[in-house]
Amino acid sequence: MRSSDGRGTMPNLMEKEEFNKMNTYGIILVGVGGTGSFVMGDLARYIASASPSIKRSVSVVLADGDIVEDKNRSRQLYFSEDIGRNKADCLAQAINDAYELDVLSSGKYIDNVDDVESLVEAAETQLCGRVGNFERSVIPVIVSCVDNVPARRILEKYFQCQDTCIYIDAGNGFSTGQCIFAAKDKGVVISPARDFYGFQFEEDISTQKSRTESSCEELNNVAPQHMVTNRWAANTILSAVFQLLEGQGVVRGFTSFDAFKGTSTHALPEGFGFEMAKSEKKAQKRS
Repeated sequence: MRSSDGRGTMPNLMEKEEFNKMNTYGIILVGVGGTGSFVMGDLARYIASASPSIKRSVSVVLADGDIVEDKNRSRQLYFSEDIGRNKADCLAQAINDAYELDVLSSGKYIDNVDDVESLVEAAETQLCGRVGNFERSVIPVIVSCVDNVPARRILEKYFQCQDTCIYIDAGNGFSTGQCIFAAKDKGVVISPARDFYGFQFEEDISTQKSRTESSCEELNNVAPQHMVTNRWAANTILSAVFQLLEGQGVVRGFTSFDAFKGTSTHALPEGFGFEMAKSEKKAQKRS
């Protein structure tokens, strides 16, 4: 099944009414700087106002080893009292205090696939401890808001190793960016990752470091970003996450955008288990 707006249902999770009855979601947000902090702020508001069934079905874990600096405040969701604190820990505490949630955090960089697995296990433990989640499957939803090659390699490797996983890979420059929506179900790739679309892993300054992430500001000095562009990337991610949690299916393909021009395009992958109806093909030809 395939829809013209880029959504698709995972092969064994077809009915909208049954979608969230069968599954829970461990959302692992890696990188809570320019884009990631906006994602978490709006995701928190959404979960806080969501139905009890959605609240019960979601666990969120933040991961970032970076420290809040004064210059972060111009482009990220931090305040003067946060300076000197770890970004993930500080944002999780602020969210939990403001919305009475139980967002988890790790103030460490991810250095390997095992680190990602540990984050997912933390989400699974939290979900399994909630009433009503007995025997419900936990689907990892990895949201990458990092801006360096080594971290992306690790997250994509984790995705490739899983039988069932959703991986949203966001990246942007000063005014443009893209979000890639990858998904696997029971070992079947229903939406491919970055390399399928020709987005190569270009080397950057972070490859010269022992850590998988340079500081946001160091990277921003090399490839500057704008708050408006970060916000656009965050909204693109959130749209896909909200559709997933509301049982509307899995967004596939990739979206590219120009925040300053106010334009975006979405491309769908061919040959990954979702065949277009003849009428849809004819409609595309006419357009």
